[in-house]
Amino acid sequence: MFRLLVLAAALGATPNAVAGEAESRETELLARVAERDPALHDRLMALKTTDPSAYLAQLARLTKISERYHDDPAFAARVDQITSLEEQVRDLAVQWAAAAPGARPGIRAQMAAASSEVFELKQAERRKRIVEYQERLDRLEAEVSEIEAKRAEVIERWVNQALAR
Repeated sequence: MFRLLVLAAALGATPNAVAGEAESRETELLARVAERDPALHDRLMALKTTDPSAYLAQLARLTKISERYHDDPAFAARVDQITSLEEQVRDLAVQWAAAAPGARPGIRAQMAAASSEVFELKQAERRKRIVEYQERLDRLEAEVSEIEAKRAEVIERWVNQALAR
């Protein structure tokens, strides 16, 4: 929050306006979480009182996911598919509990199939993130190599700047 306030001050905004905007965004995000995943919302509310720094870290993570959800339709579709399948598993668990013993193996098999699909979708998402991280790492390594190639020039410029003061 401190960095946000410093940035806001540099841009001419008042700290109260920044705090109000952050609180508004937090409220909106928590409302969406409560709608989509009430259990997660409950965990976040507990975390807010027991471990505020972990709560803020989770909010930051959820904010990134929310932004990506709105900016990347393919990602949104995958998240929606995972959410739907997880809901299906929960519904099947309720059905299993109420079912006659003879019907339970079939319901359990449906749960396993849906859970397997969720697992594969989440793994695919993790692999996609690894590729994205690798691309960022490759760009950073290229930048380091480029700067290293200009090592003497960079050092000379630093020395000249120091001497010019």
